[in-house]
Amino acid sequence: MEFIDLFNVLAATTQTANEVCKGLGPIFGLIGWIVLIIKIAVPIILIVIGMLNMAQAIMAKNDDKIEEAQKALIKKVIAAVIVFLVVTIVTVLFSTIMQQTDWENKTCVECIDHPTNDICKIPTSLKDATK
Repeated sequence: MEFIDLFNVLAATTQTANEVCKGLGPIFGLIGWIVLIIKIAVPIILIVIGMLNMAQAIMAKNDDKIEEAQKALIKKVIAAVIVFLVVTIVTVLFSTIMQQTDWENKTCVECIDHPTNDICKIPTSLKDATK
């Protein structure tokens, strides 16, 4: 019931999609930063962990451990590439879908793709939030 009421309230407003997106710019900017961090940090972390495991196996001078570490490193590199590509593909699809709409200013997409834009800036103080 509450979701339907919220939908009716949103549908009854006179705000355009652009005005809604501009108002939610900081939220979409935060989402953009999270996506960017996942896109960069997760693959780096996976590869570094795999390299550390490989170095551990080489220090142990055990052929079986080295072989296992090689297989694990290959799997982690593949997982890192998949994480990077999935985030990139989802971002491209989202951008493509949003470009098909009749919105003049696509603030929602811009803030997710480029979280450093001024409209997407996350307020750091109460003074910034009231601007």
